[in-house]
Amino acid sequence: MSIRSILVHLANDEEYMTRLRVAYNLACRHNAVLSVVFITSPVRTATADGRTVSLAYTNEVEDIAAEKSKTVEYEFRQWCKLHEVRYEWTMVEGEHIKVLTQLSHYHDLAIVSQSDPQNLEEMLFAELPDQLAMVGSCPVIVLPHGQRRMVLGRRVLVAWKETVECSRAVRSAIPFLQQAESVTLVSREGGKEAARSLERIANTLRLHDIEPAVRAPQHGARAAEGRVLEYARESRADMIVMGGSGNSRLRELVLGGGTRRLLSSANIPILMAH
Repeated sequence: MSIRSILVHLANDEEYMTRLRVAYNLACRHNAVLSVVFITSPVRTATADGRTVSLAYTNEVEDIAAEKSKTVEYEFRQWCKLHEVRYEWTMVEGEHIKVLTQLSHYHDLAIVSQSDPQNLEEMLFAELPDQLAMVGSCPVIVLPHGQRRMVLGRRVLVAWKETVECSRAVRSAIPFLQQAESVTLVSREGGKEAARSLERIANTLRLHDIEPAVRAPQHGARAAEGRVLEYARESRADMIVMGGSGNSRLRELVLGGGTRRLLSSANIPILMAH
């Protein structure tokens, strides 16, 4: 798979410039078209206590965001003109996750930011953009909250699990893995079967001229799942590749699934497919 079209989520939030820089650099690296969608609606559609925000507040936020969009678009046009990057720019209103899900059908990759929910209630009621990794059609890179500058894809950790979602994620990440300085394979499960599965996916990557370092799985599945971020630190990874959960989104949020925990606590970008 090649990356030729990158969807970028923008809004009037603190993380928008980080997403734009990362997407711009990836477009230059992969000769891709940038499809930038600036959504003027508030990112969170509910307050922390679950009450819907007022119409007047929503309209005011959308007006401010629309003005911000004009400034950002002008600066972005200058970037693209300087380096001859192809792009499309769209400004829309609407629920962020719905807009992004619809647009994900037409792109090879999407860029969003990690949400910073304060409690379970907000996670259940707010349609946060990083949920695109669980419901969208294309692979998604979720950037960590609060980090303004980053380079990703030089040292990649593949958190392998023998699932459809993880297989899709690995295939989608092949353009990154082929360009990476190092690729480390770890298992999100434990035991002999996990070890055999890990070697199988390593052989698949070798067919694509990727020589991964294979790390033997832990004895217990829970231990392996919980150590993904530790493995990432040890290998000095700047990106994690993994599959999303096969569970329903509501069930995973309530039960605190491994995918949700990784998405909310990771301090490096995650490339995920579902």
